[in-house]
Amino acid sequence: MNHISGKLEQLLALHKTLCKEYEKENKILKKEVADFKSGERFKQIRREHQKLVDEYRRQIKQLNLVIEGLHKDVKNAWKWCEEAYEDALKELRASMKEMKRALKEKKWLLSERDREQALSKITDLCRENSELKTQLYDEQGRNKKLLAQLNRDYENSTSLILVI
Repeated sequence: MNHISGKLEQLLALHKTLCKEYEKENKILKKEVADFKSGERFKQIRREHQKLVDEYRRQIKQLNLVIEGLHKDVKNAWKWCEEAYEDALKELRASMKEMKRALKEKKWLLSERDREQALSKITDLCRENSELKTQLYDEQGRNKKLLAQLNRDYENSTSLILVI
């Protein structure tokens, strides 16, 4: 029986402990019910809710400021890109203008060289023409001489024929 009475004492101690715990919990719940009935809990919930709303609004403001700053950064980046593009375009145009000038100069030099070659060829042809004219005049002179000789011989031979 000793064993049973020990068990009973344990059960009673457990019962006492549980009752105390339930009483504490019951007291807390009664306080909550009283707070709800008086509106105090509702006011507390409202204050907590308002704190959360205020905190979210503060965070939204901060995020809007960050977004605004990022928007400005993006605008500045685009502006920088456009300026860089314009600068690169100006450099490209200047480079193309310089290349066109160099190409014209090269074409001019080539045409100048071709002109000089043509003039040199003309000079050579003129010299050759002059030489040929000289030869022609010389030949014409010889032909005249020969023709004159031939005519004299013919006249002489005609006069011989007439004389006979």
